[in-house]
Amino acid sequence: MNLLITSASSLLGVQLADAVRSEHALRLTDFSVFEGEDEVIACAMDADESTESLVAGMEAIVHLTEPSVEFLGASSDPDGLRMDICSRRTDNLLTAAVKMGVGHCVVVSTLHLFDLLDPRWVVNENWRPRPSTNSHLLCPYVAEFVCREFAREGKLSVTCLRMGDLVASIDEEGAIENSFALLPDDASGALRSALEKVGQGWNLYHVQSDLAHVRSSTKKAKGALRHFNP
Repeated sequence: MNLLITSASSLLGVQLADAVRSEHALRLTDFSVFEGEDEVIACAMDADESTESLVAGMEAIVHLTEPSVEFLGASSDPDGLRMDICSRRTDNLLTAAVKMGVGHCVVVSTLHLFDLLDPRWVVNENWRPRPSTNSHLLCPYVAEFVCREFAREGKLSVTCLRMGDLVASIDEEGAIENSFALLPDDASGALRSALEKVGQGWNLYHVQSDLAHVRSSTKKAKGALRHFNP
């Protein structure tokens, strides 16, 4: 499959690209290209021909809502930049995707949309997020809205993966402070499965690794995403 990955310079972008590189023909993009990133294409995702050229020939897009640390660090207004990426530029990307015949988008959001809820509650995909005004949390939720509207209008299918935080390891009892922890293999398995399982319209899954105490149920993801076995 010809696959475009956005924010490819981010930690998650690098991890996910490495996970699917052997199975798909990748095109990697980011808003800026940094030293040593010869295979990454710089694209601002504006409403112009450069965005259409970026998605031309792609069969699916993996859209990451959190840009790379380097790109945010170079901005004088990182909060405004996050919002612009998750709203205007996300709309530009999907508008171009529809025009160029791309059929599927996997948008990667965050489980931290539920941070304000009681940590003793175990949420699932039926719970309504309660993001704070923190741009790190509000912006991914805005991106979800943008992508969901494209899916509900029947313009393309969208799979939303609300992911936890990437961690290198979990101790034997899973007793770590971050109850939204996500191992790299579990993140990769969820993405590989989402690319295989193209449903109609809008499809939402919560993705985190099994812990002694989880804050989000992954029952739906385990049942639908065959490579996701945390």
